[in-house]
Amino acid sequence: MLFTKRGIIIALAVSFMIIFGSGDSLAANSKPNLPKKGDKEVSAGVALPLLPLFAVGWYANDNVEFEANVVFWPGACADAYIIGSISYNWPIERFIPYVTGGVGTCAHGYPLWAIGGGLKIKLTEGFSIRAVFIYGSFFG
Repeated sequence: MLFTKRGIIIALAVSFMIIFGSGDSLAANSKPNLPKKGDKEVSAGVALPLLPLFAVGWYANDNVEFEANVVFWPGACADAYIIGSISYNWPIERFIPYVTGGVGTCAHGYPLWAIGGGLKIKLTEGFSIRAVFIYGSFFG
C-alpha cells in the first residue's frame, strides 16, 4: 500500500534529497565549504534506535545552528515529534560532529525536552545525512 507510514517516510526523504540536495555533489576527494553564518542545511538520517529524522537548519555563525527537527516514532506517545533545537558543530571537512538540545512537542501536544549528539556527513553543500542519539522526556 502506497500510503503506509514507511511509504510516506520514504517519499519525504526522496523529496528532501531532490529539492534541497540538488547542488553539486561532493566528490570523494573534494572539500566542501565549511558551514558559515547564514548557511542553510537540510538533513535526513536516524535518531538512535533507528528512528527516521528530518531536519532543516540555519547557521547563526560558523559553529552554532538553529534547527527544526521531525522524529518519527511509531507506537510511542504519538507517531511524530517536532523539536526546535540549537546545536554546536565542530566541522571537519565533510564530517560534522555536534551536540544539540531543544524543546518541542509530540503530535498529541505534550511538551518535551531533548538533548543529544551525533555526526552529520555532507553529501552536497546544502544536504547531509546524520546519525544522532537523543535523550529526552516530557514535562509539564
